[in-house]
Amino acid sequence: LISHQLLFLVMEFDFHHYHCLFDTYFCNYLMKMDKKSVDSNVFRILPSSSDSNCVVHSRLIDCYDGMYIFLFDVQASCANLAIDIQSTTGKSLLNPLLLEGPLHPEQCECPIPIEEWFVKAKCDEFTYLLSSLNESFLQWDKGVIEITKVLKEAYSMWGVHNRSHSYVHYKIRDNTIFRQTFGEYCDFKMFSDEMLVSISRKFILPDMDFLLNLGDWPLMTMNHLKVVSPLPILSWCGSNNSLDIVLPTYEMMHSILRNGADNIFVAQGWRSIAWEEKENKAFWRGRDSSKERLLLVNISRDYPDLLDAKLTHFFFFTDKVDVYGPPVHNIAMSKFFEFKYQISVDGTVAAYRLMYLLAGNSIILKQDSIYYEHFYPVLKPWVHYVPVKRDLSDLIDQIQWSMNHPDQVKTIIKNAQNFVNSYLTPRATYCYLADVFKKYAEILKKPLVNINNEKFESVPKTDSNVFCSCSNVALKNDEL
Repeated sequence: LISHQLLFLVMEFDFHHYHCLFDTYFCNYLMKMDKKSVDSNVFRILPSSSDSNCVVHSRLIDCYDGMYIFLFDVQASCANLAIDIQSTTGKSLLNPLLLEGPLHPEQCECPIPIEEWFVKAKCDEFTYLLSSLNESFLQWDKGVIEITKVLKEAYSMWGVHNRSHSYVHYKIRDNTIFRQTFGEYCDFKMFSDEMLVSISRKFILPDMDFLLNLGDWPLMTMNHLKVVSPLPILSWCGSNNSLDIVLPTYEMMHSILRNGADNIFVAQGWRSIAWEEKENKAFWRGRDSSKERLLLVNISRDYPDLLDAKLTHFFFFTDKVDVYGPPVHNIAMSKFFEFKYQISVDGTVAAYRLMYLLAGNSIILKQDSIYYEHFYPVLKPWVHYVPVKRDLSDLIDQIQWSMNHPDQVKTIIKNAQNFVNSYLTPRATYCYLADVFKKYAEILKKPLVNINNEKFESVPKTDSNVFCSCSNVALKNDEL
């Protein structure tokens, strides 16, 4: 059912009581006592006694507020696992937490029917997040989309302009993925490929054809409705004047699949500097991908005691280097949180770093935007961030408000952190993707036209030598 990206435990320590908030994917033990550092050795992973092939790697992430994330990576199929939490003397503090399997590494090809996966993953817990998808699909009745017509109209609008737009026609048959690319710049297909391969290993995708936009800007704008009916285009970013169906960004999917230093759980370990020790100033770094970012640099120069904003690269406004430069060196995202106030300003589209800013322990001042990522409909101003007008005319006022209202700011920061562990987890992301493709398959006209084209390529899957046992059956507690 699940792979290594979905396995994590969030914990706060107090040896007086605990209660479990979630499910076998995510369990939060709320504690109220002390926040001193906890050794990772207090956790023990127990495979079932007969599961000799099970291999698990783990790490403990300290969030520096009494919360710990125990992140573990399944390296070979496990029938099931238990997590034992011990005192420093080795005594178990509670009954082992059972994670019923089978549990597989990312590389294992063990898909189950999508509806079954949706239920087992308890995706109905994300109704609030998935409700925005219902609105996206309202523009099409079930069984009305003729894919051959979509392909023809898409090519006439975007395929002939191969330098301006790039997209992929994906064809799914029997959970096998094929693609044909359109446009000159199609390198980003590597991100959509790895996303589709990953989900096809977890659940069986419906037979379908769809178009996925490889550019940042949404394709199906309101202006196109003057000449065509709305086309169901999948994109990484949406906007108020477009109709694209929004997927989790390539940045988010890449961080999940690579399971490296930039994933959303590791980012919660970037909170080592307490609020009182942070520099009392707003901070921003980024490239010159919008006029508002240039404006931000000017505001910083006018208010250097309140804001430190500098450009790291010039690509769009190379003739303005003398005005807004010189460019400065990149700074690791973890260093951003040395400052109390983080500015989020659009680039070419939405700033994809927002998920990491939400995971930190600084307040976010977010520019009003016409662009949005898949989770933005659930984000609320004054609940998860402090809003700033699109022209940045009230930015200084909002920074000063934040400085003068520390208690309210700390509440907003905590809300943002809770948002991350509710809606930006791998499980939430895969549930969202499953819902996208379930709903998309329903709007296609049946039977599907079998488009055979010599330009279709089979999407490659990475070979792996990991042990996979798709027939594993979860064992009983007494076998652990």
